[in-house]
Amino acid sequence: MKGVPWEETKRRARELDPEWDSDERVAAREESLERLRAEQRGYQLAELRKQCGATQAQIADQMGVSQARVSQIEHGQITSIDSVREYILALGGTLDVVARVGDWSVRVA
Repeated sequence: MKGVPWEETKRRARELDPEWDSDERVAAREESLERLRAEQRGYQLAELRKQCGATQAQIADQMGVSQARVSQIEHGQITSIDSVREYILALGGTLDVVARVGDWSVRVA
């Protein structure tokens, strides 16, 4: 069975719904993608915690937050890079941030 090229799928979608690629729909799709990425990051943090043998309650205690907040982080409700840093520190790790602009990259301490 042969698949349909993505461009053909988009053309068909536009024929069925002229608003398919409106600014509002594009923004909604981007928002959905960002939520999915946040959930993926949260899942990765949860897996890292499990590999370290730590519980959410232990991480919460180290972070000085509730276990419910740790659960939120692990479900993608990450409000800042500081939340991620505190989570990683609670696991006994460090967080390195690398800023990339064009061909330049800088490790931000």
